[in-house]
Amino acid sequence: FCPIPTFPCPGLNLLTVTGISAPLVSTGSSASSASNPANRLEKNQKILICQKSDCRKRGGNRLYTAIEEALTDRGLQDQVKIQGTGCLKRCKAGPNIVFMPDKVSYSQVNPATVPNLIEKHLSEGLIR
Repeated sequence: FCPIPTFPCPGLNLLTVTGISAPLVSTGSSASSASNPANRLEKNQKILICQKSDCRKRGGNRLYTAIEEALTDRGLQDQVKIQGTGCLKRCKAGPNIVFMPDKVSYSQVNPATVPNLIEKHLSEGLIR
């Protein structure tokens, strides 16, 4: 906590993560690792996408492509695995995806929402 009402305080840096600013204690890490989100992702990041018939009919293949593109745009294609799965038990609400290792699931996902979901989950993975 900075007792002086003006920022910056010695030993604190300002970090912007998807539009949220928060003071952080400097760890002395190199700027290159701090500026490259892929270097700080939690291991075992995976996105499961249902590939059974109902989800596929509702856009599962387009969703797979949108996730690939969103990861590539962020340079994360080698750090996050995309895995097609069997039924995720929400067939009528497909297509369904699950972010692992957190097991956070979404139904009725459309390709337009993919960038926001990627930002939400992977930026949270950066600050754990």
